[in-house]
Amino acid sequence: MALDAVTDFLSGNTQFVAAMSDDSDFMAVYVKLKELNQRKPPFLWVMTDRDKTRSATIREYFPNDHIHVVRFPAKTKTQSKSPMRSTKKGENNAGQLNEIAELIMKQIPVSVFKSTECQAIIKEYLPRHPMAGMSGPQFGIEFGNKVWPILKERGVKRQESKPRKYEMTEEAKGIIEDD
Repeated sequence: MALDAVTDFLSGNTQFVAAMSDDSDFMAVYVKLKELNQRKPPFLWVMTDRDKTRSATIREYFPNDHIHVVRFPAKTKTQSKSPMRSTKKGENNAGQLNEIAELIMKQIPVSVFKSTECQAIIKEYLPRHPMAGMSGPQFGIEFGNKVWPILKERGVKRQESKPRKYEMTEEAKGIIEDD
């Protein structure tokens, strides 16, 4: 599969490669695409957030901006086998996430910020929300997968840095003031 991906990229049959795996077997594909496209390799690594499944090689050497994490919550007695299904009756995840995004946009000034500042806001204004009590890494994954896409649509930018930083823009603040 790796050979096919690189061959298709070189022949122009594809412009982007995505791998879904928790191990480092596709690291060679990324390295080759990076050689071929020095600026930003056209590669996305999709993996899960399950405990002890992500390869240490990926954690140490692979750039975070090329990783998308799919959330698999821990199983409980009341939870179905579907990893994306909510267990709370009447829970409106989209509404809660929009509420969190609006709160962050109102509370963060026009500046560069980290997701930890967002968690502090959630802890202060929504202390019973599950994200308020998450560990730092767990919050970062949840924020990146669920809240960040909403903020991005509203004009908040993400900087190419480690640790990851975001930028509340004048444009994003203007959207909040217009509402």
